[in-house]
Amino acid sequence: MRFVMCAGLCLSVTASALGGDDDVSQLIDRALKAHGGAERLAQPRAYTVVVEMTAKSKRSPAGASSTATHSFQPPNQYRLEEDTVRGGRPSKYIEVYNGNRGWTKRDGLLQAMASKSAAQPPDVEQGFGYKFVLCLRDRNSTATALGASKVGTTAAFGVKVTRPLGRGSEERRLYFDTETGLLLKSELHARLSTGGELASEQTWADWKMIDGIAVPHRVTNAIRDAGSTVHERVFTDFKFADKLDLKLFDRP
Repeated sequence: MRFVMCAGLCLSVTASALGGDDDVSQLIDRALKAHGGAERLAQPRAYTVVVEMTAKSKRSPAGASSTATHSFQPPNQYRLEEDTVRGGRPSKYIEVYNGNRGWTKRDGLLQAMASKSAAQPPDVEQGFGYKFVLCLRDRNSTATALGASKVGTTAAFGVKVTRPLGRGSEERRLYFDTETGLLLKSELHARLSTGGELASEQTWADWKMIDGIAVPHRVTNAIRDAGSTVHERVFTDFKFADKLDLKLFDRP
């Protein structure tokens, strides 16, 4: 009897420490603090990073590989230089956004972007970088606690974030290391307005603190579809900058 009471007490302490629906805001605060703090994460900052990516699927077991250098300067300047090898064939691609102008250049062929497209440069850190955890604070989302779990052998706590997606919806489940508060795994499930569904799973690893911000350096994205495509990204040479060279954003 005393053993059962002790076990129950231990479980209660664990649940209290990891949180439930009533204190999901505390879990979110803890996770964001571990990654550098919400204000610091959301601050617009220029950065450069080199990303080595491999992609494989059932349909293309040989896969493809690429090395890309991303240069981003908020609010609307971005440059991508990417060397890809697919099916043994190399290819060179450049993409530049500069205000309301933009260009793409593939294997020497230059094309101008429509002004509407050029005005919306991508921010790679939002999708697979340090800013990803800011989805916990999305104003259009509802967050609930998932309780204690494990990712592999690592104890974790989870937060589910749901938001409308047009006529559909999007659900993300994020799992954080109980000890460090850093993101270990995320899952995406989206119901599209067209009636289709999209599901994927990401693992986040090799976190490094850079200027007070936790930056992941290995991210794997596995798409749950018939092709079972897996993208693995390894980040190197990540650097924040006060200001990047404006020549980077000239027409390539």
